[in-house]
Amino acid sequence: KQTTKNNDEQKNKKKKTNNSGGFGLKQIAFGIFDSEGLIDAFGIPHERFKALLARVELLYSVENPYHCALHAADVLAATHCLRKGLPDVFDKLEILAIYLAALGHDAGHFRLNNAFLKNSKHTLFKKYPESVLENFHLGLMFELLDDNDVGITKFLEPDDLGRFKSLVTYLILATDMSKHMGLFKQ
Repeated sequence: KQTTKNNDEQKNKKKKTNNSGGFGLKQIAFGIFDSEGLIDAFGIPHERFKALLARVELLYSVENPYHCALHAADVLAATHCLRKGLPDVFDKLEILAIYLAALGHDAGHFRLNNAFLKNSKHTLFKKYPESVLENFHLGLMFELLDDNDVGITKFLEPDDLGRFKSLVTYLILATDMSKHMGLFKQ
């Protein structure tokens, strides 16, 4: 009986950590954004940024085995590594946009693809006839980024806000697999 109890505890512990070694999206993302000086560069209070990351993490379902918070943290970490290889290419605003787009590129994903949503005439397809899921992810991210309690857009200079939102939009919409060949041709 003791062995069964230990096995159940191990399974529950593994579920709780989401196979991330005990570090979730919040911790991984905060470490990356903080190490780049992005939070302080825009005067964003650390607790507010942590609250934003907690809300982003909640947009990823634990029921979705692939498009989960660990996937978002993984994409952010990979993006960070790639960006470090180009140290003088991007300014702070661009890095902020790139990293937030990496975090939010699959926010709210619910295990259906664009083809299914189109063919079933899903409500989201009626709202977003092009790049259905990507527009959905983008909309969720902007709701959070503009949120009165956790949003950070109010910390950006008015002149930078349009460029920031354009970059996040372009980057998240570029994750539509059906558009990748067209992007390569550009």
